[in-house]
Amino acid sequence: MIDWLPLDDLSSGRLGLPDTPTTRAADSLCRRQSEPFLANHQLRSYLWASVLGRTRDIQVDHEALFVAAALHDIGLTDLYRDVQCFEVIGGDVADQFLRGRGWPPERAHEVQRAIELHIGQSVPIELGAVAHVLDLGVSVDVSGSCLEEIPTGVQADVLKAFPRLDFKRRMTALLREDAQQKPDCATALWFDQVDLAGRIANAGFAD
Repeated sequence: MIDWLPLDDLSSGRLGLPDTPTTRAADSLCRRQSEPFLANHQLRSYLWASVLGRTRDIQVDHEALFVAAALHDIGLTDLYRDVQCFEVIGGDVADQFLRGRGWPPERAHEVQRAIELHIGQSVPIELGAVAHVLDLGVSVDVSGSCLEEIPTGVQADVLKAFPRLDFKRRMTALLREDAQQKPDCATALWFDQVDLAGRIANAGFAD
């Protein structure tokens, strides 16, 4: 069972979600605004990221990483979608959310930047541990990248807790719609230049 755990437990290697008032609020915002398939994707992305960060011995701020994961696609939801690129919207929403909860500007900006960068083809660790590990986790869930590094038992636990709910088809449709509306944003380039639809379809998940 995957449950909310203290930050110290996560840092010591247990699988779970970080239990703080801020992460609980981010989870609530994610679930209120996102359809279940999208909310589950955002939470799975945190879990994959935390596992890969641990196996690669990357020290990461789990509270910041969770907020970044939980809100990284909030710019694709009906309430927040506008003419800006969705990753920019998501970064701004996270920054305002965290500053409103009293986070120092530099820590809130780390989350904002991680969300803005996650749409890139890779995010090197030099750009920050939260951004780098978030990119790893999102890539696992979207394209199956590095899935082989995650033990099969952990994969089963994550997918049981947060089912994919026809993720491949529904995420492809959502991103394609966004790309058509904003042809100058990175999502459109992913479809045009690196076959995003094919990458999603060929990810090593059953859906």
